[in-house]
Amino acid sequence: AMPETGRALGIEVEALTPAGVAQRLPISDPTGLVGGAWIPSDARLNPTDLVMTYAKAARRRGVSVREHVAVREISIRSGRVCAVVTDIGTIECDTVVVAAGLWSNEIVATCGLRLPLHALEHQYLITEPIAGVNARLPLFLSWDDQLYGREEVGGLIVGSLDDNAIALPIEAIPGNF
Repeated sequence: AMPETGRALGIEVEALTPAGVAQRLPISDPTGLVGGAWIPSDARLNPTDLVMTYAKAARRRGVSVREHVAVREISIRSGRVCAVVTDIGTIECDTVVVAAGLWSNEIVATCGLRLPLHALEHQYLITEPIAGVNARLPLFLSWDDQLYGREEVGGLIVGSLDDNAIALPIEAIPGNF
């Protein structure tokens, strides 16, 4: 069902046998695995680099990008964006790109929108570099075990959630985090 669901959503998904999982993710032990899913188009991006690339492309098209400015409100008139109120004044505009990570929900809430985005308290560990681990290692996750991981500077970052994970209020995260 997984490949069919992926195709219905326009995403290529390949069902893997346990041996196929071990081939794609050589650090794994396929013992006890039923199988896995491989999504060739999946990728990991550095969010800072992505935002800076978008900003550079936007500047080339005449867009003004303001950094280190706190957004207080997105103003709406007749159902359309008309301005952004910041800590340095109001900027009139008809389009806004919100790229504020965990703070995005707080910003769009000022114009009546909600994003399905929130932080959860959870544990994770980051290892020292490990032989055989490099940036080509795919992200791995196990829904059943609520475990995820990926390469991080030649080592691994591995995290887990649980059914009782606590939503972290945005106020608990320093604004300059």
